[in-house]
Amino acid sequence: MSIRNNKKEPEFFYGWVILGACFATTTMVGGLYYSFGIFFTPLLEEFGWSRALVSSVGTVNLLAFAFSSMLFGRLIDRYGPRIILACSAVIIGLGYALCSQVNSIFQLYLFYIIASLGSGPTWVLPTSIVQRWFVKRRGFTLALVTTGIGFGALIFSPILNHIIYTYGWRVSYIILGILTWLILTGASVVMVADPEEKGMKPYGEEELVADMASSKTTDYQSTESVSMVSKTVEWGVDEAIRTKAFWGLVVLYMFGLFPIYMLAMHIVPHAIDMGISEGVAAGALGLIGATSIAGRLLGGAIAERLGWTKGLALSCFLTSLSVFWLIAIHNAWMLYVFVVTYGLFYGSRVPQFPGIVGFFFGSTSLASLIGLCHGLSILGSAVAPVVAGLIFDKTGSYTVAFLIAGIASFIAGVLALLLKPPKKKS
Repeated sequence: MSIRNNKKEPEFFYGWVILGACFATTTMVGGLYYSFGIFFTPLLEEFGWSRALVSSVGTVNLLAFAFSSMLFGRLIDRYGPRIILACSAVIIGLGYALCSQVNSIFQLYLFYIIASLGSGPTWVLPTSIVQRWFVKRRGFTLALVTTGIGFGALIFSPILNHIIYTYGWRVSYIILGILTWLILTGASVVMVADPEEKGMKPYGEEELVADMASSKTTDYQSTESVSMVSKTVEWGVDEAIRTKAFWGLVVLYMFGLFPIYMLAMHIVPHAIDMGISEGVAAGALGLIGATSIAGRLLGGAIAERLGWTKGLALSCFLTSLSVFWLIAIHNAWMLYVFVVTYGLFYGSRVPQFPGIVGFFFGSTSLASLIGLCHGLSILGSAVAPVVAGLIFDKTGSYTVAFLIAGIASFIAGVLALLLKPPKKKS
């Protein structure tokens, strides 16, 4: 009997557990974010507020989320994901449960701020941690994690609509808070920041190094594609924020998020305005989540084939076309054409945004950089829900608002083509 080495190789790669926990976390992200579109109409009917006023809650929510993303990104890199996600679960659950006690717009602001301050890790953490565990097929695994957002929208939208219809929106907020705490706490228990903590290496690292040494890289068609699966130059936060590439990504991300934030809040009331029932409108929102699941997987494949920048540009251009189509719709079947195409194209962008940050700056400070990039971009795009609400209140139509959203996505595509990875001075 021969012994190949003294160290017993692990039989099970723990990265699959990490992948599952990250997926559960992003599923909760989708459920939470798209939930406000379901609560939108009940809040209008309960308090008689204007659409601009209710939409402003979404803007306040996003601004608090921006601050949270920037803060917790650095804390994740410093203290690890487990304790940060556990704290996040408590804060978010408390915030949503408190929303059940709302009697004024200022209370709604306050409780959504509490929930949003805890929400930063729910996006920054899974999109950064999974990139540390997977080197080979990073585009695919990142896409798989981000499909959780679409899955969350798919399952939470109809369920929440049913709970609201059956028990009222106040009880629904309590249920949402408890469920959030349970799922995120469960995910935090199994989180591990780095493969080295388990005595492992990132998935596919040894195989890819051996293949590159043997010049077996013919499957990768561009420098970007090779860089997606090989070691990149590592940047610290202080170094990265001094580059034009970082601020270019912030602006790109800002324009890319603008239509997402606008439509997530206003697509349901827009559908109801067309005479579609609340249940069907909520189902349309859920269908966006369903089709975005396929879109996210498609986005990972596109990035692995074309590279991060070209793949992101293509996805932004196609999203722009689908939003322009939204302007022309006037009945249910046209709405569902939009839902399918928008979900597919917008979904394909989602894994590419954090992926391009990792491609440009490496994984050492990835949580911090994704948090900063995401948070700063939200500061510019958070006005999108209010802009749409104000335009509707003034004109009685969403036409101009949706036109602005389509143009913003097109600009994001142009910026993606113009951006180049930063070069580190030796």
